[in-house]
Amino acid sequence: MDAARLALARENAADMARLLTKEDIAFLIQCLYERADAVRYPAFLLLKARSVIAEDVCPYWEEVAALLEDKNSYRRNIALWLIAENVRWAGTTAFKAVYPTYMARFQDEKFITVRQAIQAIPAWVPYAPALAEQTAQQLLDMPLTPYRDSQRPLILADRVAALMAIDRLAPSERIRTFILDAITGGMLTL
Repeated sequence: MDAARLALARENAADMARLLTKEDIAFLIQCLYERADAVRYPAFLLLKARSVIAEDVCPYWEEVAALLEDKNSYRRNIALWLIAENVRWAGTTAFKAVYPTYMARFQDEKFITVRQAIQAIPAWVPYAPALAEQTAQQLLDMPLTPYRDSQRPLILADRVAALMAIDRLAPSERIRTFILDAITGGMLTL
């Protein structure tokens, strides 16, 4: 894979992901450590797209999981999505090992990382249903008060989407009540 092909990934990641070789995947994993977004972001898009259709990003599970605690928030965001998309291949046991670190991103210093952690839940929860109720509990108990008024509706919408995915697997009256309250506006009067 060369820089010219990598640049094409921004518009064509899904198609390009089908053609990746093991060598390409190893190269793309290394690109995640680049400082240049022009390299790092297309590499992420390709790895994410590949993770949806094949398990050959999964051998890098431990390396990607380590990025959940990277000092660079962009790398933490990348890790959240790559972990989420690879739970289907790694299995619940592997995910349980990184679950506490993943969920710690709910209290990340960066607002966007908190959002990414929540937004990625529907990608992994069908493949780790044993963690659905615990995840729902954390989402339901998550306070909005640490966030600015302009950020609260965004976090709330993310939580509702994640909880809807969880409710399909582990139906709960508490989840449905929360969703109803959020949709009718009762949650934003804090």
